[in-house]
Amino acid sequence: MTRHHAGNQRSACTQLKLRLLAAIWLACLAGVPAVADGPQPLLREIFVPFEDLNVVLQQGPRRVYLAREEYENLLARAARAAQVHSQQPAAIVEAVYDALVETGRARIRGSLVVDVPSPGLQTVELDLSGLAVRSCRLDGAGAPLGLDNEGRHRLFVTGPGRRRLELELLVPVSTSAAMQTLQCRLPTPPATRLRLTVPGSIEVRSGAQVVSREVDAGGEFTRLELLPQQGEMALVMSLNNRQLQEERALVARGVIIDEVTPAYERLHATVSFSVLFGAVERLRLLVPAGFEVTDCDAPEIAVWSVQTLPPDVALPIELPPPEPGVPPPTVLEARLREPARGRLSLNIRAVRSAAALDAWELPRLIPLETAGQVAVVGLLADTLLAAEAIRPQGLFPIDTGVLAHTLPVSLVTHDHGPPLVPVAAYYAPQPQFRLRAAFRRPPARLHVTTNVLLTLADSGLHVRGGLALLPAVEKLFSFELNVPAGWQLSEVTGEGGEPLAFEPVATADGNPRLRIKLGAAVPPGETRRVYFQAASTPEAWYGGWNSTTLAFPAFTVPGATSEAGALAVATQDDLLVRPEAMENLTPLDEADKARWGLEGVSTDLAYRYDAVPYSATLAVERELPRVTARAWSFLRVDADSLAAHYELAFDVTAGRTRRVSFLLPEQTPTALALAGQDGLVIREFYSAWKQISLTPGGKEGTFAKVVLIPVET
Repeated sequence: MTRHHAGNQRSACTQLKLRLLAAIWLACLAGVPAVADGPQPLLREIFVPFEDLNVVLQQGPRRVYLAREEYENLLARAARAAQVHSQQPAAIVEAVYDALVETGRARIRGSLVVDVPSPGLQTVELDLSGLAVRSCRLDGAGAPLGLDNEGRHRLFVTGPGRRRLELELLVPVSTSAAMQTLQCRLPTPPATRLRLTVPGSIEVRSGAQVVSREVDAGGEFTRLELLPQQGEMALVMSLNNRQLQEERALVARGVIIDEVTPAYERLHATVSFSVLFGAVERLRLLVPAGFEVTDCDAPEIAVWSVQTLPPDVALPIELPPPEPGVPPPTVLEARLREPARGRLSLNIRAVRSAAALDAWELPRLIPLETAGQVAVVGLLADTLLAAEAIRPQGLFPIDTGVLAHTLPVSLVTHDHGPPLVPVAAYYAPQPQFRLRAAFRRPPARLHVTTNVLLTLADSGLHVRGGLALLPAVEKLFSFELNVPAGWQLSEVTGEGGEPLAFEPVATADGNPRLRIKLGAAVPPGETRRVYFQAASTPEAWYGGWNSTTLAFPAFTVPGATSEAGALAVATQDDLLVRPEAMENLTPLDEADKARWGLEGVSTDLAYRYDAVPYSATLAVERELPRVTARAWSFLRVDADSLAAHYELAFDVTAGRTRRVSFLLPEQTPTALALAGQDGLVIREFYSAWKQISLTPGGKEGTFAKVVLIPVET
């Protein structure tokens, strides 16, 4: 048992004597009367050397142990008082604690009110553990305080009345990489208050309810008022922010992609912080001038904010002079849920309106308060823009293919906006770097690949064609098609066979032109195929010609940046075709036809062209037929008439024939009846007298009737 005093009531000799008589007993020694007829408890005394007494005293310089006789007398008096008066037990009714956290420990001063309702000497249990008692005073004097056999603190008080107990305690504070923990047990009556003062700006994570929190103006201390929980209290707090800043070391690695479009400029960044020493509770980055942070994401972030740039912050780069009308740079601060160490990654996205594209400079997103930093810098541009005069400084060029594997999350999940193309990629070993360039918007371009198949037949000329449209820079909604004179477009379809609307367009030269509307806009860099059919009947095509010439119809797209393609000619019936004059055309063989969409198509002629204009003049001939005939004559002679029946069999072994003819004698009647056999249809026939020579060397002037029979083939 212990008694506290001012240190002047006992002499040094008496203190030494009592300390040498100090004893620690094990079981059932807390004032329980021995049973008269039972065995006496075994008492063991342990004599402690004077130099090791501080272990028993828990290093308390102002505390001594009572002699056993005095302790037993106090217990006996308290027990007799309880038996005589049958009073209510004394209890602690109010407690106020003021704690100050220091390096490695916390100093707690407690003021407790003990209510003793009955007279006499009583004991009050003090629920204290995990701490060292430095001082204990009861109403200003040393308080009799002891430890029972179970290690519980007991206070001896006399009543009746209220007594005030003043305690001075020391509690160890354990510190980890991210937290500091104060763990102990304190008497906690219903009316308990705990006021805690901690250096720096900290947060209470668990262990007590926070009634109020106040941080002084300089951030030197945080003052908390808490409601501690009963029993074992494990108060977990964040580390001192000033200590974290002084004792931490971190490096940063980042992937920063700048997206440049005519309308806006957006930064996509993934910045990884590696804490080499200590722990961090916040991460800060310098945001370029004019940019607004729209997203900052990481599982460890509790809250993020954008602040004005403090004048005393240390910057790893030299800021350019401010521009008129442009907001100054800001600081992005991300506060973590708890101080952390190891690796942390932030996904950041920031945007600003379009900058001056003719004098563009890469905006730099710079981590602050780091021991070192490196970055991979990439530039993506809208397909509407072309980069020129790229001038890096302090950067090492790398393959743009690296960007495909290191894109920030915000750019990978960014599924809308204009199409982008990689322009350049660099490695930045230090924050002092620059990248300047000029962007211009090139004119819209359209690349066209055409294939046209011209079919020559007795019924006329027919064209089946296809166009592969590849826009660049801008979307394509419609296009125009020049149609040769004398040709009529009968059908225009898309890739899936869906019909496309078209309308005539007036031109200055009066040549036919159609505007064809696409079903959906074609994005730049995407190919859209369109198919069309057209027909034409040249003048006198149905006449009795044996040879003629015609020009290959040129279907072209006006305004196309480039136009290349293939043309082919196929014949039907008895028509033959051969080239007569060619300009800017190259013959195609069977292997090249597949490249131009003519694979498997039977053609008589095939050519390709790499640019317009081109021209092709074709000579068309009819194949001369080879006809042989056999005749059967049947005559019936009557008394006054002669009936004749003739059968003619024509055998066409080459080419085709559209008419057959035969000769009749001069005396043949004009009334003739002709009929076809075996499905032969005679559309018409006519006869004419013609002076011919019937036999070689015959005399001229002999007349015969020539009968022509057009045949429906």
